[in-house]
Amino acid sequence: MNANDIAIQTGPNAAAGAPQHEGLPPYLTIRQVSAVTTLARSSIYNRMSDAKDPLPRPLRAGRRVMWSRDEVLRYMKERSRERDRAEARRQAGPDLS
Repeated sequence: MNANDIAIQTGPNAAAGAPQHEGLPPYLTIRQVSAVTTLARSSIYNRMSDAKDPLPRPLRAGRRVMWSRDEVLRYMKERSRERDRAEARRQAGPDLS
């Protein structure tokens, strides 16, 4: 397995208690960010300039463009929290006060 081939275990089949970043290098390529976020390359670049929901910006070293694994995982965790909060509000029903 090379650095561009990553296996990300999420959902019900993921090992309980296993870190989400297990197997990920500290810096991710665009392919790896795409696999983690399930976003297409163009969507990743579009989200970096989104004022309401900005994806972390990459680090550049010469021609290499790499994203911090921790920043990308933090971004995904926050998106998950927002989804959960929206679902809780939806289930609570309309606020009639």
